[in-house]
Amino acid sequence: MDQLLAAEEVLNDCELALEFLEVESDRRKFRIFWLAAVAAIRSVGHVLDKVDAKDNPRLKQASNSAFETWKNNKGQYKIFWFFIEDERNTLLKQGEPGIHPLPYQLQVDADFVYECDFDIFAPMLKGPYFGEDCRDVLREAINWWKIELNEIKKSAFI
Repeated sequence: MDQLLAAEEVLNDCELALEFLEVESDRRKFRIFWLAAVAAIRSVGHVLDKVDAKDNPRLKQASNSAFETWKNNKGQYKIFWFFIEDERNTLLKQGEPGIHPLPYQLQVDADFVYECDFDIFAPMLKGPYFGEDCRDVLREAINWWKIELNEIKKSAFI
């Protein structure tokens, strides 16, 4: 049976935050759930390193190797660098989410402006995910972590 890592428990918390974001219509609560999701999605790697790998040299080596790969191939791992890392920095260090969780006007062309509520569409405001719904990007990040954690566990023989 596979060992459940503490990092995977944090990822489960992130999935729960995403579930809340999918149905939330109150913009203040949406912002809190977004904050929780962003903190959780970035802390997966920290918990892996500081908790799970602390007393497990094989896991430490596997996680360090994975991080080096991500660091040396930022374009290939943009979900980590340009969403997980950047959104955490923007939100937790500057207090500004990189999303627009308010009623949002979409300029489709010069003749039409549509208004869209954030509970239907909450776009990312910067980076390579600009214009994509934040929940879709978060879902992609969760799936990316699942794959990466499984690969790290395989490499560490867990």
